[in-house]
Amino acid sequence: EIKRSYLGYAYTYNNEFSAKITFDVGSNDGGSAYTAFLKIASLTWSASDNMKINFGMIGTKNFKFMEKAWGKRYIYKSLLDQQKWASSADAGASVDYQLSDNLYIDMQILNGDGYKNTQGENGMMRGGGGVTYKMGALAIRASVDMVPRTSYGESNEMQTINTVAAAYNMGM
Repeated sequence: EIKRSYLGYAYTYNNEFSAKITFDVGSNDGGSAYTAFLKIASLTWSASDNMKINFGMIGTKNFKFMEKAWGKRYIYKSLLDQQKWASSADAGASVDYQLSDNLYIDMQILNGDGYKNTQGENGMMRGGGGVTYKMGALAIRASVDMVPRTSYGESNEMQTINTVAAAYNMGM
């Protein structure tokens, strides 16, 4: 039995522009056997050899570093996903910039509600940025994700998630 599937298509217009569309089809709690969600509907502009700008319903940076390092996806939801602190896709824009052969930075501004909810009632955005440094087989990433809280009190008005991850490729 197939419980979940991704259906998608990618097209490269020229050296500068490409597009991607992906649907996430799976079972749900709403009574029907399957529901299709638009997960990715993005346009990517390669503004230069060092910079890419991605906008639309885009893939976020939250899980990509470790998935790329392992060459696999998560078997079970990560803590970020399980606690709904992050989503793998969201409406917004991102910029990736390569400073050198070893140093990369990225920034994103997102709707904050993920791809299954196109807009929450508070209408607040989330943003974040990251730095990735590669040194041979070792890669290190530090990132910050800032999310406005849905309820405000005397404490902080922002939820900030800081992460540091390292991956070592043993060539296997």
